[in-house]
Amino acid sequence: MKNPLNGLGFPLFAPFEKLHKITIVYNRTTGGEKNEELALTDDDTLEDVRQVKNTLTPTGVKISVFGLDEKNIKKLKNIKTDLIFNLCYGIGNRSDSEKELYEFFDTLKIPYTGGPADAVVLTNDKAATKKLLLKNTIPTPEYLLISSIAELDPVKFRFPLFLKTLDLGCSIGIDQDSVVLDRTALVKKAARLLDKYHKQILIEEFIDGREFAVTVVGNGRFSEVLPVVEILFGPLFDKSTRWKIFDYESKWQINSPFYVQSPYKCPAVLDRNTEDNLKKICLKTYKLCGCRDYARIDVRMDRQNNPFVLEVNLNPSIGRHSQMHKSAMALGLSFRDLIKTVISVSLFRFYGPSYISSGRL
Repeated sequence: MKNPLNGLGFPLFAPFEKLHKITIVYNRTTGGEKNEELALTDDDTLEDVRQVKNTLTPTGVKISVFGLDEKNIKKLKNIKTDLIFNLCYGIGNRSDSEKELYEFFDTLKIPYTGGPADAVVLTNDKAATKKLLLKNTIPTPEYLLISSIAELDPVKFRFPLFLKTLDLGCSIGIDQDSVVLDRTALVKKAARLLDKYHKQILIEEFIDGREFAVTVVGNGRFSEVLPVVEILFGPLFDKSTRWKIFDYESKWQINSPFYVQSPYKCPAVLDRNTEDNLKKICLKTYKLCGCRDYARIDVRMDRQNNPFVLEVNLNPSIGRHSQMHKSAMALGLSFRDLIKTVISVSLFRFYGPSYISSGRL
């Protein structure tokens, strides 16, 4: 079967007979305090590790797993491997350590998936990302960044608004109270986020409409937008008058009825012009932010079909449950095909086109 992603201009399946060993690296967060929100996301990472290992084992390449933390990171300097499959979100339990991690990976002179460090730093800072997007005429909701409640006093707001932390991912801190309709609710939610997470708060205009996840794979001119995923919000959202947002409960709490009522649909139902415009914006965003190998762009679309980029996610979840896998399935790719594609674009970037063979393996 021909790889449906050959629009990238080269075969996307690297010659695995040239590979002897692939090392899956993830950040091990055992020990220390860990809140319930982070625990669920860590469990998800471990499941991704298991799935990637299991799907690569039949290829004949030796697959090893390295749980990285502050104590053993230096051991990576002596690692003998052909590629690092990167499933890290930092170094152990340390927050804000992704830049250091990627810079360390660079010193190894070994190809690794994802990155680079500069793009990680940029996209982790949601305000800096939005500033860059607006400067380059890419639509994103207008925003305000605050460090204290006092900064709200002189500002006149147009409601509804949406609140989230500046740099936490995985919808941590996002719930139904994240959408606010008046100043009282705004102050209450902002105070709660500041008190709990001790991070700056991003306040942006709320886009009432549909929500999409758009995966881009590749590098430079060899970058391809995969079929668009829409997050659907079932009838329970209407019955309970909940905001149709992909909040933490809907994304992670599998025993919640709202988790079940938030399925993915791919390809999303869009007219040709709307889909083309959405993909064009996401591809431009991917390249502008310096994304590498693969990333996911989160988008809201208003009732006039105008898309607004919310966030750029480097190194997003890649397991069988992920939006990225859903996009690959819409192209007829298996999970193994998807993982081999990510490996191949990384090797293509690192070694050049001469490394890639002419046929599917």
